[in-house]
Amino acid sequence: WLGSFIKEWGSHGGGRGQFDTPLGIASTGDKVYVTDTNDRIQVFDVQGRFVREMGNTGAFRKRLRGIGAIAVDPDGNAYVVDRGNSRVVKFSPWGGVLAEWGGKGEGPGRFRAIGAIAVDRWRREGRVYVTDFSGGLQVFDGNGSFLARWGPGPGSVPQLIPLPNPRRSGKGPTSSLAIVPRMTSDTRAALCDSSLLRPIAIA
Repeated sequence: WLGSFIKEWGSHGGGRGQFDTPLGIASTGDKVYVTDTNDRIQVFDVQGRFVREMGNTGAFRKRLRGIGAIAVDPDGNAYVVDRGNSRVVKFSPWGGVLAEWGGKGEGPGRFRAIGAIAVDRWRREGRVYVTDFSGGLQVFDGNGSFLARWGPGPGSVPQLIPLPNPRRSGKGPTSSLAIVPRMTSDTRAALCDSSLLRPIAIA
């Protein structure tokens, strides 16, 4: 039945399969990725069995500061919001760092206070959408190259539906985004803004 309880896993702690305060979750279909306030990403199979840990491990230890939202592309690459460093970090399915981009600032490719992230799984080029506290939404390719920006801020281009400005609405950064398949003939996808509970059409 729709909405029926299926399964749960995890407990409080710092061990495998445990969480301090889980923040973000994403799935590839056979894997589930969960971010935590202890700045790590745990990967599980759909039965909840621990697979691997990514993030503050190995050579990348202590380089993440306040991870939050996460999105995963069809190849299993994970895109993680590193809030303390105002950037996005892209991890391979095995936990290696493939790319980093962003940083504190106002211009294209920079963030005042980075918020949510989503990957367009319906485009071959795999566009990445990232929100900012300024109310803007920036678009990148899968390697972090800046493509466009909608909403307030320098380097913006007109959007099909105006994005909210959190400084006026008091809502703060958008907490989560989702890309869904083409809804109408004039849009390829729609970006769902959870703070407004409405879709934002994107070309």
